[in-house]
Amino acid sequence: DPRLDAEMILLVLDFFEGLGLRGLEARINSIGDKTDRDRFREVLKEWFRPKLDDLCPLCRDRYNRNVFRILDCKVETCKELRRGVPEFLDHLSPESLAHFEAVKKTLDMLEVPYRVDPSIVRGFDYYTHTVFEIPYEKLGARSALCGGGRYDDLIAELGGPSLGAVGFSIGVTPTLIALEMEGLLEEVSPGGRPDAFLVPIGPEQEEEGFRLTVTLRRAGFTVLLDHQGKGLRARLKLAARERCRAALLLGEEERKRGVVKVRDLDKGEETDVPAGPELEARLRSLREEARAGSEEGAP
Repeated sequence: DPRLDAEMILLVLDFFEGLGLRGLEARINSIGDKTDRDRFREVLKEWFRPKLDDLCPLCRDRYNRNVFRILDCKVETCKELRRGVPEFLDHLSPESLAHFEAVKKTLDMLEVPYRVDPSIVRGFDYYTHTVFEIPYEKLGARSALCGGGRYDDLIAELGGPSLGAVGFSIGVTPTLIALEMEGLLEEVSPGGRPDAFLVPIGPEQEEEGFRLTVTLRRAGFTVLLDHQGKGLRARLKLAARERCRAALLLGEEERKRGVVKVRDLDKGEETDVPAGPELEARLRSLREEARAGSEEGAP
């Protein structure tokens, strides 16, 4: 159903709008079915053959491996060389074209911002029909926050039944960069800072520290943990550098007493807090204190 393609694109745009990234639009294209792609592959190879020596080294390799990827190369030389290149949309079967028109009609009905971009091809053979990306232009050449499309052949290629599918993936790093550029990181994480840094004291406490970290994360807290075997002083410096609100110190003495030493990294105060609900309540309290202080300091 082409409406699934449109629903997926709407879902992704709503997700980014929920993060505060407004004004984004989808770039969409259709690469048809396998027959369309096989036919268009030969069209592209014929068109690029006279230009092969002028392409960048990566695109010369792509010519034989996956000629479609030349269409989204970011190298300026290749962008110039593909001016006037044939487009997928001009070589689709009537059935594939009808599918794409239905996707566009649904997007129009839902008032989803989009534009057709023939350079969107995606790089994997299991894509069929609709492909899309969500760019954030301020990132420059590699601006895609998200990409996806229809995967009608994927399940069968993996040994399952022949079923249609749609899906997408989101780039965590470009999304975080975009949020930072828009000044939105503080809004999408509690207080904009990690709640705590877990500091096991001594190798014998590492396993218990890891268990406690996972427990607190499952309770909704952002807790960092060092996996590089740093010493106590280095871990505390790392906690401060990461702007954690608290350091949770867990040594042999604390383990025997069933407590965790909570060091407020803003005030420098330490308190022993029983592990469990009391510890979660303390971290929640520090989070609220930081949020209240931020609001008081706001103009």
